Amino acid sequence: MSETRCIEIEVFIIRMIIGLISFIGCVWHVSDVSGIYFSYETDVNVYFERETMVQIPGVTLCMNSSLLVREDYIVKRFPEIYNLTSFKDSKYYVLGQYLHQLTLYEQLFKATYRYSDVFNSCLTMKPLAYENDPNELNDYIRCERISPIREYITYSKKCFFISSQLLFEPTDRYLVDHDITLRDNGFPLYQIKLNNQFLDQTVMFIQSRSTPFLGFIGGQSNGIHLNNSKYDSFTFSYVKTSTQLLEPPYRTMCRDYNEIGYKTLSHCIVSCKANYFIAEFNGWHADIPANGEYRLQVQYAPIRLKENKTLDKLMADRCGLACSKMEDCYREYYELNTIGQFERTDEQQMLGIYIYLPNGMNTKYFHSPRLHLIEYICYFASVFSLWFGFSIIAISKALIKAYRYYSCRRVKSVNEVAMISQ
Repeated sequence: MSETRCIEIEVFIIRMIIGLISFIGCVWHVSDVSGIYFSYETDVNVYFERETMVQIPGVTLCMNSSLLVREDYIVKRFPEIYNLTSFKDSKYYVLGQYLHQLTLYEQLFKATYRYSDVFNSCLTMKPLAYENDPNELNDYIRCERISPIREYITYSKKCFFISSQLLFEPTDRYLVDHDITLRDNGFPLYQIKLNNQFLDQTVMFIQSRSTPFLGFIGGQSNGIHLNNSKYDSFTFSYVKTSTQLLEPPYRTMCRDYNEIGYKTLSHCIVSCKANYFIAEFNGWHADIPANGEYRLQVQYAPIRLKENKTLDKLMADRCGLACSKMEDCYREYYELNTIGQFERTDEQQMLGIYIYLPNGMNTKYFHSPRLHLIEYICYFASVFSLWFGFSIIAISKALIKAYRYYSCRRVKSVNEVAMISQ
């Protein structure tokens, strides 16, 4: 074997070894990068921002239902009530007990006072949708112009949900043109006045306007109790925190519950528990707020059932299968801060609630992919370039050389054929 041939073999072996090492390193590097991408991890980005367009939140006010009972309706349905000795001593307690003997439909729409009776007035700062409305010349409009006041009832409370967006009402009804960074924030976003005669143990919640009122069983536990016997008005401000998760396959594993007819996971769970009680006990769960979206031709199930922890666990397991346990892709949380409370005078027959524009920064937690597809492709290409020296210039030169080589081979073949034919 010639010396030149031996050298060519040695060079070939060295190239094979280097190529094998490069291939192994490249595979390891690519698998490492692929592991990051296909694990679908996320990074949490935190933003602090002031609203340039104030978004009107939902507000729910709950009162003791016994004070909202229409005595005339109860007496018409149960004439014997006036013969009870206890009626004179504890009138509202007796009215409440008879109220619970009615169907939820009667309780909600006939036997208790409605929004128009309980509220003296409810105003909110004029949103974008009404800026050019000739019928709304003031800076404030009635709350019911934005959306209907939705009413709910539980065993002990009747609640009123203001500024809801449950039927996909236009968003411009809930946007107020007020840049809180530059504008004066000493204006109330809400001005609410309630008739004090109907109030006892009043609780106020501030919540996402796109989620039904679900009560404590649905996780709405940030209510503030208003002492209407001692104070005649309250002023509040609020801050908002929102979270944005990613759907599968990302690890946050969120779900858009609108796809199955619900607003949130809690909405699905509460609806499932309500339907479970109706199916199993032919009655309504005492702590679940009921409104027109449910079948209300039922009465309350025995109170002892809502206190049964074994039953609650059974319902939780069943509803967990029906709704899943995946978190909501988007959630809003509100925190109310009391600015002031003013002592009552004998002349005041109303309770004033004033919720001011937020003057702080909202917090937003936004999950994003740790490695986007375009980043993964770039990593993939750079790894190959690192281990094999690929580049656009090198590849273009190789293509030119290959083209020239095969062109020469083709010309040579043609010449050989021509010589043979001669």
